[in-house]
Amino acid sequence: MFSAFLQLVLSVWEPCAVCLDPEAQLILVLMRLRLGLLTQDLACRFGVSNSTVSDIFHAWLDVLAANMTRFIVWPSRRTLDANRPAAFKDTLFDGLAGIIDCTEVFIQRPTLMTARSQTYSNYKHHNTVKLLVVISPSGAITFVSKAWGGRTSDKEVTLRSGLLDKVSQGDVFLVDRGFRCNDMFAARGATLLMPSLTKKRAQLPGAEVTTSRKLSRVRIHVERAIQRLKVFRIFQTVLPLNFVRRAGDKDFATMDKVVVVCSALVNLQTPIINSRGSN
Repeated sequence: MFSAFLQLVLSVWEPCAVCLDPEAQLILVLMRLRLGLLTQDLACRFGVSNSTVSDIFHAWLDVLAANMTRFIVWPSRRTLDANRPAAFKDTLFDGLAGIIDCTEVFIQRPTLMTARSQTYSNYKHHNTVKLLVVISPSGAITFVSKAWGGRTSDKEVTLRSGLLDKVSQGDVFLVDRGFRCNDMFAARGATLLMPSLTKKRAQLPGAEVTTSRKLSRVRIHVERAIQRLKVFRIFQTVLPLNFVRRAGDKDFATMDKVVVVCSALVNLQTPIINSRGSN
């Protein structure tokens, strides 16, 4: 698969001639993403300067992000129904278009007070960027947003991400309790499914208990799908500020490109669960 991936890139782009051949350059980029290795570490491993590592990483990232969006596809209702895993066959999940998850990634503390405030997450108690990801019932990543400051609400990220433009009448989305965007989706004729809250109630009615149990059972598949993206250790590090704003970045920040590439790589893996429901 690595050779095919390399040839895919080389068919549309010729890397700059540096002291590393194209194969080594791609390995360097993948090590940065998958293992989260720092620039200095990679420079030592490959016997090049820090600036060379940075130049290689950003040059390849630009090309990969531009050419791998094709692997992040918003599926049609027919495609979803034809590939729905057994775990989601219950009538509760009729019309299920995806599972929405908002996740945060740590970044360095900005020096400017405005940026520091915009990126500070009260939930994580750290400066972060927030991403919105949609996952299909079979575990494929079907939508990724741009990165927003960690202080941005889920509602604001949803509104500005363009996700609502993809929502159709009758769509159903599985979300966590904290995702309070019902009104925006209802305006599009869509429904949000979330576990019931027991707040101010001694216990849930029987029907709500049954629904919550069904949601909890499928949540394990959702978590495994999300983990496939988060297993890229670059998301587990404290990212430098140039991943959020870097000279030369125009429409997309470095972080946005990283998310696209990693999501596409996830989708190129074997599905977590197939249409028969097996792992």
